[in-house]
Amino acid sequence: MSNQDPKVEEFFDEHYCLHLATNGPDGPWSSTVFYVRDGYDLFFISDPTTRHAKNIAASGRAAATVNSDVKHWTDVKGLQMEGAVTVVDSILERTKVFGSFLLRYPFMKDLFAAAAEAAKQVGHATEHTVYRFRPGRLYHIDQQLSPGVRREIPIVAATR
Repeated sequence: MSNQDPKVEEFFDEHYCLHLATNGPDGPWSSTVFYVRDGYDLFFISDPTTRHAKNIAASGRAAATVNSDVKHWTDVKGLQMEGAVTVVDSILERTKVFGSFLLRYPFMKDLFAAAAEAAKQVGHATEHTVYRFRPGRLYHIDQQLSPGVRREIPIVAATR
C-alpha cells in the first residue's frame, strides 16, 4: 500500500502488542496479541478456541488499540481502530505471515516448535490460525502534539 501516514507506520513499527476488543455470545472481551503488518493490515496468530477468536468468528469485527504504556496523560500516544477481522486461508499468505512473525519475534520459533512437539504427543495438530485485522477507521492520538485531539487517518484501499 502507498500514501500512508509515516507517523502511523512508524508507530506500528515501534510497538508490538495489539489490544483487541471483541464482543460475542458471552459479552465483551479484551485480549492482547502480537502483530505484524502489511500497510495498515495487521496480522495476528491465535488459537481458534480462545474467547476472542470465538467472538471474531461470531461477528467478524473488532476494535483495537496500539499504544505506549505511560504514567501521565500528557504522554499518551496511540492508535485507535475499528474494523473487520478475517481468517487468512491462503497458504501463500499464511506462510508470509509466519515468516514475518519469525523475523519480528525470533522467540516464536521456540513457541512454534513446542506446539509441534505437543501435537506429536497428543496425536493431533495444534491449530495456529492467522487473522487479518483490516481497519475501517483509524485514529492517531498524540497528547504532546494535540492535547485532547485525535486525528482520523484516511484508510487507503488494500491492494489485496
